[in-house]
Amino acid sequence: MSLGNVLATPQFRIWGIPIIFVLVGAYAKRLGRRDGDSSPWWDNWAVATSTLLMTVGTIVADIQRQGAKSNELVAWLVGVLFLVFVSVEHERFRSWRVDGSGAVIRKPVVGVLIPNLVSVVIFMAYQAAKVGP
Repeated sequence: MSLGNVLATPQFRIWGIPIIFVLVGAYAKRLGRRDGDSSPWWDNWAVATSTLLMTVGTIVADIQRQGAKSNELVAWLVGVLFLVFVSVEHERFRSWRVDGSGAVIRKPVVGVLIPNLVSVVIFMAYQAAKVGP
């Protein structure tokens, strides 16, 4: 089986692409850190908003395809854009805690793991609806 065949399978499009989105987002975040940044390593993995924005890009690209179900895709686009704003709000106000010394620290589960899982599940649901039967 060639690489092209693997990339074209529905399983890869549903499972592989969102994982790649998370990895690309985490790597980009790691590269964007300032020198001497002392924040914990798990901050690099807080990529839920980035993953949702990549999903928006995928939906917009799908809308422009010939013969696309534009009404359904616009509904997905509006829903995911709403989730982007929810994700930004969560990122800004709910994913951090202050330790005893006054330092602000991201909560690993609530600030990283759960938002990432939600964003990946949203993309998987979109892809499953798109490539499914």
